[in-house]
Amino acid sequence: MVARPLSPSAEDYLKAIYGLSENGEAASTSAIAESLAIQPPSVTEMIKRLAEAGLLEHEPHRGVRLTRPG
Repeated sequence: MVARPLSPSAEDYLKAIYGLSENGEAASTSAIAESLAIQPPSVTEMIKRLAEAGLLEHEPHRGVRLTRPG
């Protein structure tokens, strides 16, 4: 569960992941990076934070999916 409000950057990530996974497939780190025009290492770090907050599930080398709270 989210303990504090999300930053605008975190919201951008969640929106990008939602858009990329609308077809039911997991969103890849590279697709998220391309969508947000940022470097993949930055995406990896934010994915880690959002997963720790319970907003998404990350399967290494398979991508990320939003959880119900995400």
